[in-house]
Amino acid sequence: MNIVEVDLDSLDLRYGKLRARRPAVEKRLMASLEEAGQQSPVIVVAGEKPGRWVLIEGRKRVRALKRLKAEAVKAVVWELAPAAALIAAYQLQDGTGYNALEEGWLVWELVRGDGLSLAEVGRRLERSKGWVSGRLGLIEGLPEQVLEGVLSGQIGAYVATRYLFDPTPYSSSAPASRCDTLDAPRCAHRATPPILPSAPLPPVSKSTPEFSHAALHSADRVLKVLPFHQQIRYFSP
Repeated sequence: MNIVEVDLDSLDLRYGKLRARRPAVEKRLMASLEEAGQQSPVIVVAGEKPGRWVLIEGRKRVRALKRLKAEAVKAVVWELAPAAALIAAYQLQDGTGYNALEEGWLVWELVRGDGLSLAEVGRRLERSKGWVSGRLGLIEGLPEQVLEGVLSGQIGAYVATRYLFDPTPYSSSAPASRCDTLDAPRCAHRATPPILPSAPLPPVSKSTPEFSHAALHSADRVLKVLPFHQQIRYFSP
């Protein structure tokens, strides 16, 4: 394995929004980098312009190194096109370490960004066409503020997807004072009772390709009315 040093300023971070941030993990990583230096290289491919590199894997390490005022990062250069490298990185981990929305962002990039068909993406990721359609549906169906909340690490992917397949209506007689933002510090201080469905909900299944607009509306509502700490308490596995 040929490891080279790449200038941090030469990195193309176009795929930075394909993986959610995990603040606690990044905090530990930064402490480790400060104490022992970079032990694992990131993965890059050659960019369109000479001297430019597209970052494929290693976003947390790059962010941590930038915070530590580093100038370079150790990298492995893959001789692949960016889309092929994204697929190879996913296959290398066998999909482990990716949550449902991160898989959705990957599928979206391959389908909408690179123009691959659902069948082709499924074949190359070794997944069914229904699985690919379902993951794409998560990204194109969930409200933008929910996706941003997951991306920033404010809410978990499980919380975001929990109500996609739940048609249960919510009570319209709930108190008017509700948390209508994903701002966790502000929400944590709101004394708002949780609005919960009356029946237990089935778990979200990877094999479920279908979802309804009514369920998407419910997902939007529940993430608006529940304070962040109550989302975690009641809806996390």
